[in-house]
Amino acid sequence: MNLTVGDVAPVLRTATPPPTPLPTAVPTAHPTVDVWPIWKTTADGHTREDTEVSCYEQGDRLGIESTNGGLFDHSYFSVRPDNWVAGGLRFGCVANDANYNCIQSCYPFDGNNPEWSDKGYLTFQAKYDDTLSPLGCKPKIHLTGGGWPRQSSQVIILQEEYVDAGYLVSDEWRQVVIPMEDLKTPSWDLSRVYALYFENCGDLHSVIQPTYHITDLAVTNTPPELLSTPPSSSPSEFVSDNPLLATHRMCHHHWYPIFGADREPAVKFWVEAENNAWPTGVNVDAEPQTVTVRIPRGQSVVYSGAEATKYDKIIVEGSLTIRPDPSGDDVSLTVGTIVVEMDGALDIRTGQTGQTVSIQIEGALDTSIDPEQFMVGILSLGGNVTMTGDPVSSKMAPLGTRAVAGSNVLVVSGTNLNFVVGGELVIPDTQKGLDVTHWNFVNSGTYFDQTEVCKIKSVSESAMRSEIVCESPFAFDHSSGCNVAYMTRSIKLSTSPLSMSRGHIFNTGEGLFEVRHVQIQSFGRTTTKMLNSTVMYRDTELKFEGGMARMNVVSVGTNQIARYALHAHHSRVEGHFVGNSVYDSPRDGMVAHDSRVHIIDNIIVGADGTGIFLEDGTETGPVLNNYIIGTGRGSRGHDDSRFASRNGTDMAHGGFGVWARGLLALVQGNHAEGHFGRSPYAFFVHPNFISDNIVPNVPGTPSVLVGKSLKQIAKAFEYTGGMHLQTYGGFIDNSAVATFQVGLDMSYFGGGLDDHVGSVIQGANIEALAKSGSGLSTTHSRIFTLNNVTLKGMVQNNTMNGIWCNNLGNGETLEIQSTNLVIENIAVIRGGNC
Repeated sequence: MNLTVGDVAPVLRTATPPPTPLPTAVPTAHPTVDVWPIWKTTADGHTREDTEVSCYEQGDRLGIESTNGGLFDHSYFSVRPDNWVAGGLRFGCVANDANYNCIQSCYPFDGNNPEWSDKGYLTFQAKYDDTLSPLGCKPKIHLTGGGWPRQSSQVIILQEEYVDAGYLVSDEWRQVVIPMEDLKTPSWDLSRVYALYFENCGDLHSVIQPTYHITDLAVTNTPPELLSTPPSSSPSEFVSDNPLLATHRMCHHHWYPIFGADREPAVKFWVEAENNAWPTGVNVDAEPQTVTVRIPRGQSVVYSGAEATKYDKIIVEGSLTIRPDPSGDDVSLTVGTIVVEMDGALDIRTGQTGQTVSIQIEGALDTSIDPEQFMVGILSLGGNVTMTGDPVSSKMAPLGTRAVAGSNVLVVSGTNLNFVVGGELVIPDTQKGLDVTHWNFVNSGTYFDQTEVCKIKSVSESAMRSEIVCESPFAFDHSSGCNVAYMTRSIKLSTSPLSMSRGHIFNTGEGLFEVRHVQIQSFGRTTTKMLNSTVMYRDTELKFEGGMARMNVVSVGTNQIARYALHAHHSRVEGHFVGNSVYDSPRDGMVAHDSRVHIIDNIIVGADGTGIFLEDGTETGPVLNNYIIGTGRGSRGHDDSRFASRNGTDMAHGGFGVWARGLLALVQGNHAEGHFGRSPYAFFVHPNFISDNIVPNVPGTPSVLVGKSLKQIAKAFEYTGGMHLQTYGGFIDNSAVATFQVGLDMSYFGGGLDDHVGSVIQGANIEALAKSGSGLSTTHSRIFTLNNVTLKGMVQNNTMNGIWCNNLGNGETLEIQSTNLVIENIAVIRGGNC
């Protein structure tokens, strides 16, 4: 089911509605005409300025079509939502010039969004095809608008008193009349309407979603008569069902579980902070995961303890600071889930006093109350989350000499590294000669990951070198020149070895999200297997106030999407992931999803899917100076293997270092070592499923991009050679010394015949430790410029390709413009369609 910002429980008209108040007058505004036509002919489906610019919301993704009825029938447009996205009609300005003057406009075709706060009714005629209606799918519409962040209207079910004869059918046009008052919510009066959406039925209906056919769409103050009693000009009296029947509440654009002491089983209990102090008197012998601490609004609490209690939840509505007392000991806390509610604040910090904060996540998912598995971890629902550990002097250092199996001594280049005794170093896998492109490589039994961890026993320095003694000897050799990664930070978040479920960090909405100098270990639950997410739908028979709903679960996911180690999910503030270390994630390490996040100076080790994931194409934050170590896991497959069948939702599973869906972020100065199942760097910029995504209005985002869809941004360059990596972002001075199938994987960059530059790869150094594979691989791409790029094979008698090209089509070959391109010790310089 498609859900947007501010969704509230749908209004359901019944055959015998509850009593209504006395009718109110038609709005006092008296336009010169009483009807405002919106869509009457196929010409109303595009902007007045350009017939090629559609006014259909999600039109490209859903294939929304208009049909000319000729002389004897209605013209109409048809909307068939998919499992995840609703579609309909967009209003107002859809494209601006560089000075923010509207240059493409939909209804009312004057560059402004319509104002319906003083209008009487929304009307249209409709047909509705749904072979699955016995399973509970009902036709529904809603509006969005009100500026940014967008509000959502009430969801209206198209049945009973809204529709001729009480319901829609597939073989006859039936009139729909909806009072504007029934669409309004307490927080939105229908000003500045952005779009009208025709809703889907959620994943319950698999690939078979209903189809709406719509004609004669208008706003009026004089509604047409229906075959049944017409609706009143004022809404039905709202009667709320018992709130305890609701299971979820809307936050930002999604449904999340509802928490409350009155919802807990008898064996669990809540305690509340009072007088700005952490609750005392909690029974230290309480069973694990039975105590919830609530920090109410107005309370500002500091936790500096080391309690043995294993809390179930900490609900932060006020302010919670977790930090050492300057005169006290290290801080520790064990909890299942920390929930930071809207306007709440969680601040975790150390003060460069040598003290530490350790938070262990220990808990078990309960899909009866949390079917989409948000719990167990740190969950911020519009709250403010800041974590600030002590900066480290050196995040990495090269081995000065080879580390020998059986020894426990590392010699690294450099002094004053401040690698402390008890700290941990990760040494990457440096083995050479693996035949990674062999069809049976995974099952051959010849590959074993050789990544190792050194716990520091002692450090001594001399003559620009540091000698580090580890607590245990090495199992494998590690080549001179490889970089050890320093993982230890003064703040450590980890999943307890006793936990039934792994933790994750998830932020959405308007609150701060800044994570600096934090060690995150064994976080993330989503794996690189095929995604299998929970399917649920809203129970439209029940009505609740306050944006609550009862969700009916069809199936519980076995591999829920978006439960990653560190995840900014539609965050609407400028985020920062700086100086952190992430170790061991079964899918993704750091994720920016439709969010602007500065991802800088981090270490990411053993993220099976991808170390850094720019998920939606709208991400504009820079990815700078990170060190990613691969450990050879992931599906090892190309993204095309799941792209079409999963509507672009199951990506970056192959085993990558940095993976980007779009071209708007700067990727610069990053380094990768170890073994990547697919590639240390990849861009997959196919426009399908994302072209209607809009760059959010987040501080720091280039103003020229804000509020524009990816399709609009790309269209501005279609007559000037196209949009490229370097237009708004860039790929500059990145390097990899690693085992991989492809060093740099570039897919769907296209390129017109008038483009003589293409996307520029500036200053890349790619060294391959494997026997087979490619330095650069391109798919459906015509031209690139490579400046100061080195592609080098590190194994003699290899079978590698320097540049490999796929599926260019039309007999064309890849065009490479270059300055100082070096391809060294590689068997085939250009292979495939090159």
